[in-house]
Amino acid sequence: MPRNSVRVRVIAVSAFMIALVVSLSANTRSSSATSAVDRWGATLAQHQHALRASTRSRTTAAASLASLRRSNARLLTVVQQRVVSIYKAGGTQSVADIVVHSTSMGGARDVADVVDTVARVDTQALGRYERVAARINTLETRITVLDSRIRRLKRQVVSDRAHVVAAMRAARRAREAMQLRQQQMARVADLPLVPRAVAPETIVSQAATASQSQHASSPPSSTGFTQTGVASMYSDQLAGEQTSTGEQYDPNAMTAAHLSLPLGSWVSVRGPAGSVLVRINDRGPYVAGRIIDLSRAAAQAIGLPGLGTVTITVL
Repeated sequence: MPRNSVRVRVIAVSAFMIALVVSLSANTRSSSATSAVDRWGATLAQHQHALRASTRSRTTAAASLASLRRSNARLLTVVQQRVVSIYKAGGTQSVADIVVHSTSMGGARDVADVVDTVARVDTQALGRYERVAARINTLETRITVLDSRIRRLKRQVVSDRAHVVAAMRAARRAREAMQLRQQQMARVADLPLVPRAVAPETIVSQAATASQSQHASSPPSSTGFTQTGVASMYSDQLAGEQTSTGEQYDPNAMTAAHLSLPLGSWVSVRGPAGSVLVRINDRGPYVAGRIIDLSRAAAQAIGLPGLGTVTITVL
């Protein structure tokens, strides 16, 4: 087998392997994006559960606080009524005076028992009031803490939802990219290697002939991928800029840029004035609706003034 044919076959196999690596990379990105959706979804569910639990606890604490406040208000009313009743009954008079002025010892003893009972009841009421007041302070502190936690959880839920939406969009883009790569891989896998095993001198000769005549009747026969769409022409201002293959853009070379075809692929481009063979050495165009960017020489060879509809066929 001629050395040039072997070289071209190696280039074709390399292009297939590059496409395979790109496809595997797309699969990895798709899997990573899906994992991100799962992670943020789990985080969102966790924060939503904590928010619901905190809200329930806050409602329960608020109900208990309202009940305790009502109870304390009743106790305070009882104490106030006792103070008023003692005042009206001459509360400034000491227990000893009441006993001394009693008509009998039995009466004095009864008065002392009544005073002792009243004091004991008042002491119990005041104790209950103080205990309820302490529980009220505890619940107020707990409600303050729960309010702070609820506000923080609400902010986290809003942030989690935004991350879930962003992760879902990334996952969708990754799936679309993976599907596109799979389609491209299937097309590349179906392309035979034999049509590519052409000596570079023959390809260059065919390209030069097409460039000079600009009236080739039909593109070379091919069983490869075919695509029709709008083509554009590189600006001469990009001359010398590095392409995706690492080489510099040469306006006089038969080269082109494509978004998905393997770098190094040779394609036939048929335009208004004929066909030309070009080599894919860059990525683009990045304008919606365009399928290929042609060098100035390639565009002139098919009579493309700047933008125009072409049909490309992978050789």
